[in-house]
Amino acid sequence: MNGYDWAAIKAKYEPLLPYVGTNEDLYDLGNAMIGEMSSSHTGVSGPPTRTMPQLYTTRFLGFDLEPAEGKYRINHIYRDGPADKEWLDLKVGDYVLAIDVRNNTGGNIDEQLLDIIERRPYMFTNSRSGARTWGRRPRQAIAGPKVMMINQRSFSDGEATPMGFRTLGLGRIVGTPTAGGVIWTGSYSLINGGSVRTPSQLAVTYDPTKPNNYGINLENYGVPPDVWGQSTTTSPFS
Repeated sequence: MNGYDWAAIKAKYEPLLPYVGTNEDLYDLGNAMIGEMSSSHTGVSGPPTRTMPQLYTTRFLGFDLEPAEGKYRINHIYRDGPADKEWLDLKVGDYVLAIDVRNNTGGNIDEQLLDIIERRPYMFTNSRSGARTWGRRPRQAIAGPKVMMINQRSFSDGEATPMGFRTLGLGRIVGTPTAGGVIWTGSYSLINGGSVRTPSQLAVTYDPTKPNNYGINLENYGVPPDVWGQSTTTSPFS
């Protein structure tokens, strides 16, 4: 709770309950109350009072790629898909130059991602024909120098990842400091079908030189870059 008196915060906001008329009012009140703790990844959400049309959502990029000139080129954009947006300004023939943790708003894949990034080649098993690189082991590895790009829109697991990248000594970090919101939360159901997210676990770097191997608490920290570079909110495609 970051040292805040939760009972006192409740007493401050409880008199406003009689003025709640919709689900949205309740969510606003709850979020204002929880916001007093200055903790990320928290809040109240749930079903609206009035049903709204479902928005289009997808896990996919919305375009197809083909190898070209040592890079990947967009050869098809799906109409009305997530890539077919005026503000992205993507066109067939554009090249995908980067997919960084810059503008990454979080998740929980830092372990899997860092596991791949830190792999080192250790053997070749080559046949008589074919490219030498085909037999490199491990096959799923990124060999060579590595750079990770971040900015102020890198959030949550998008901050844990570059911090792990630095701790493991995998390369340099370029950009501007991350947002500073890294914490694990738990959810609790409300009687109207909504939910409340509250803090449950802190995220601390591993540092064998410190007591309990606890290093830096990433909440409200903001991972700094090794090399400062101009932040951008533009698309990583050109």
